[in-house]
Amino acid sequence: MTSIVILGPNLADQSKGSFHVHSAGCADIKRNRLYKSREFDSDKRNVQDFDSEKQVAEYVYADMLDENDMATLLSNIYFHACVSFPKKESAIMGKTWKITFELYNEELFFEMEIVTADDNLADTVAALEGIANVRNLNVSRNS
Repeated sequence: MTSIVILGPNLADQSKGSFHVHSAGCADIKRNRLYKSREFDSDKRNVQDFDSEKQVAEYVYADMLDENDMATLLSNIYFHACVSFPKKESAIMGKTWKITFELYNEELFFEMEIVTADDNLADTVAALEGIANVRNLNVSRNS
């Protein structure tokens, strides 16, 4: 479990998402001017334990899970570098998948690679298939 603080949704700068997630005790929570307002005092005191980014999204958007896919919900939450969730057992045991794909626009394309655990495979592939500018999606067992 990772102890975190979820700040938001009324952030002055929401360019990285409506909610910002920091590990409990992160110095940025005190230093960052975005979080100086009194309205975030209760957020700062509300330290909670989670095992994954998905659990955080399920907590934050509990009332919206039926009408949105997980990728959409996660895209509105910014996990700062101080947050680190424990590796899932399947990933530790080497049961991972490699997903390769191209992300493109009219002028260029990027070849991308994602390595994911068994329990994330379906969600990851579904999220990528939902992006209009993804092509040549391939899934293989990671060695």
